[in-house]
Amino acid sequence: MGAYLSTPVTDKEVFEGQGQSVNYGGGSMQGWRRTMEDAHIAEVGLSGHPGCAIFGVFDGHGGAEVAKFCQKYMSQEVQNFEHFGAEGVEDCLIQVFHRMDDMLRDHKYAEELEQLKTKDDAEDEESRAEGDGDGAMSMDALEMIKRVFQIKRWQGEQPPGSDSSSPGAAAGEESMATDAAAAGGSSSSSSS
Repeated sequence: MGAYLSTPVTDKEVFEGQGQSVNYGGGSMQGWRRTMEDAHIAEVGLSGHPGCAIFGVFDGHGGAEVAKFCQKYMSQEVQNFEHFGAEGVEDCLIQVFHRMDDMLRDHKYAEELEQLKTKDDAEDEESRAEGDGDGAMSMDALEMIKRVFQIKRWQGEQPPGSDSSSPGAAAGEESMATDAAAAGGSSSSSSS
């Protein structure tokens, strides 16, 4: 069966709202996936500015817990940004996206991330790790790398060449991908 269901879950979550100068609405549906992996935010009146709003959809490619984590913290981190409202939106979002990456790598959030996993997410990971009953390992390279990151985060290790003040985590991620490949997975890299 893998990561997909034999029939899609078509129940929909629908929401709507309005702000000073905007009406909005959205919806989500699990579809063919075994669990709902995405999360969203829709918040108006940021920092007491009636015309300021933030909308976002967080795709669960990093795991449903990462999408939920971003849903919980993104809006507040935008508002905490030192130059919120004073500089361009683009610079603010870039800095906040980097901040979210730093928070996800920070050991102090590891337990919270683990709690954000749903029971279905954990069972799905277990079944992929165990294989589909044919004795073959079905864990893909991305899953292997995620587990290496998680283990290193739990151990409080920082990737080589990275610290929370520099955006140069790519070297550390490459090193971890190499660790994952050495542990039995294959790896490929991509940038986002």
